[in-house]
Amino acid sequence: CESDQSNASDCDEDIGHRDFRPPDVPNAITVLTWNVAAVNNNPFEYWISYKDPSYLDLMQGVEEFLEDPAEEDVEVSHVFTQSMFEELRSLCAAEGMSG
Repeated sequence: CESDQSNASDCDEDIGHRDFRPPDVPNAITVLTWNVAAVNNNPFEYWISYKDPSYLDLMQGVEEFLEDPAEEDVEVSHVFTQSMFEELRSLCAAEGMSG
């Protein structure tokens, strides 16, 4: 695809499948991000092909939890309390944030 084209979807070139490869560094923390501009902005709606059973277990576990949280389904106010919100609002105000 030519670099001067404004829309990559206009390209006929197929970039193909690419596997994610973590860095070869002991105890490294690896972060991966991608465009999640879907209507619902749910990053767990999409997942990549990654040959690591723990990754697949994580993503399947998230999907199962979202489908049926059972007794783990709690209101946000039980996790993020009103006092926590007030503290956050004060800290934001102290940084000059408004709204």
